[in-house]
Amino acid sequence: MAIGDVEWDVSTARPIIDGKTINPTTGAVQPSSIQTTYTQIDMFWHNMRGDRENGYFRGSRGPTGPSIDALFVRIAKVVEEGWVTLHSVTFTQYTCVVVCESEMTDIDFGKVVYGHTGW
Repeated sequence: MAIGDVEWDVSTARPIIDGKTINPTTGAVQPSSIQTTYTQIDMFWHNMRGDRENGYFRGSRGPTGPSIDALFVRIAKVVEEGWVTLHSVTFTQYTCVVVCESEMTDIDFGKVVYGHTGW
């Protein structure tokens, strides 16, 4: 597996580590029951220039995947293509926050960022 790809117990909505997961109700460690290969990553874009008056996108949040590796490459392409000026990117195993500046509208942002395959 690549970095960020984890097995996921869909019944508890928790990661699987060494075949075990944590029961969210009791907090007890228990054997995993149902799993998938990948989890989704919670992605948040924050545009420092965005506001309703100028029509620029303000922010976007949603699940994405399949891996941190693929996500990092896609963000780099959006920056390289000049769509955003990057302030920071923060990754954890399950989240990614991008702080940027852009003059894209909501519609343009959707086409550029979410219209590409691989997200």
